[in-house]
Amino acid sequence: MPTKLLDVHQVAELLNISKRTAEYWQASGRLPGFVRVYGHRRWRSDAIEAWFAAGCPELRLGCADQRNPDKPISTGENNQRESET
Repeated sequence: MPTKLLDVHQVAELLNISKRTAEYWQASGRLPGFVRVYGHRRWRSDAIEAWFAAGCPELRLGCADQRNPDKPISTGENNQRESET
């Protein structure tokens, strides 16, 4: 059975929080990663349910891939700093 994709309203309802709180958690990196479908954020229901079942652990900010949290996002800032010196 395919995984259901949830919008922010459905995530908020599933977690029994407000839409605003769900948006804040997403912006702060607390929620599992989302995908964009035609420009709209969607969360995999199985990822949200697994995250909730695990006790809503804090997710690391700045990780490029939720499946590989030790891989940092390359922002290019280090390259700029090295070229300035």
